[in-house]
Amino acid sequence: AKQGAEHVTDDMYREVQELLTLFGIPYIIAPQEAEAQCAYLNEHGFVDAVITDDSDVFLFGAKYVYRNFFAEKKYCEVYSTDRIKRELGVDRDRFIQLALLLGSDYTEGINGIGIVNALEIVCAFKGDVLSASKAFREWIDLEELTIVPEHLLPTGSQESPSKKKPEEDPLAAAFKAKHRSLKKSWEVPANYPSQEVIKAYQTPSVDKTEEKFEWGKPEL
Repeated sequence: AKQGAEHVTDDMYREVQELLTLFGIPYIIAPQEAEAQCAYLNEHGFVDAVITDDSDVFLFGAKYVYRNFFAEKKYCEVYSTDRIKRELGVDRDRFIQLALLLGSDYTEGINGIGIVNALEIVCAFKGDVLSASKAFREWIDLEELTIVPEHLLPTGSQESPSKKKPEEDPLAAAFKAKHRSLKKSWEVPANYPSQEVIKAYQTPSVDKTEEKFEWGKPEL
């Protein structure tokens, strides 16, 4: 009986819509992901915040999010993407990058990478989501060779200044040196980074309504 009750049916959707209409509460039917639609409404100022426990809402572009709103034994928590970016340096692109690493509703992520390593990766590999993720993938696939110190090289084998590689970001260089051996244990999916997943988060299918919500009178 409990399993049956947890399954949402079309009749349940119709009953909720009818109930909202009778109470004069405005609503919108999302073409696909509910979180994507809510994030769009929040991003464009149609609603003040999104009430959800699904973290994917940040990847869809929500600005303010309330969690544990209906939990009786927990405090309601409010999250602001501006504050998250200011204190953690994580914006929408970095959220999507984290999803590709840790997994989400759309992707399985990389086995062996946890939240700490994932945050280090998004800080070390910068740029837009696709280019940063591709750079990380290229480093993962790179065969590491033992580097011979210059003073041990034969005379005349040192590279001339004009042929030296451009200097690497110190944060990225430090990360690569620290995780040089660990990366061998990470299992990267063949389709990483998936452009389809990135597109699904950046340009989701939503009702791009410009009509503002209006409250009606309850039908007694």
